[in-house]
Amino acid sequence: MYFHFFLLYRFLRRGRSWCYAGLTAAFLPAWSYLVFRIESAAGDSLASPSGSFISLLMLLLISTGIKYGIGGMRREIRLAELEGRQARTELALLKHQLNPHFVFNTLNNLYVLARRQNAIQTADGIARMARLMRYHFAMADSVRVELAREIEHLQ
Repeated sequence: MYFHFFLLYRFLRRGRSWCYAGLTAAFLPAWSYLVFRIESAAGDSLASPSGSFISLLMLLLISTGIKYGIGGMRREIRLAELEGRQARTELALLKHQLNPHFVFNTLNNLYVLARRQNAIQTADGIARMARLMRYHFAMADSVRVELAREIEHLQ
């Protein structure tokens, strides 16, 4: 099995599948014959060359599947971590591009203009938008938000 993992690492992972296939095809019958001879010498009357070959082949297939399955799960976890890190980086970049102070000053100016023109609904909408954005800017870096604060925000 360790020799098989060596072949996997040395040839298959590096794109030389023909070398892997050739060496596996050469060594598997030899190893199965060796196992058969050891089983026969140990007094196993049921030992057969084909049984040893099938047993070794199944062992190699199962161990390869487990090895690649674990490797795939590790890659998925690493990918999810990288995606999370990328999302946090993009959010930080967006926050730096969109200066909150500038946005709130602009919203405040629009609010004052709307109040002067007696556009009460527009002014209220701008005030709500400012509160919404202030909340999101404040909570953007938080991993967790208190439930009471979230409910208050939704109301």
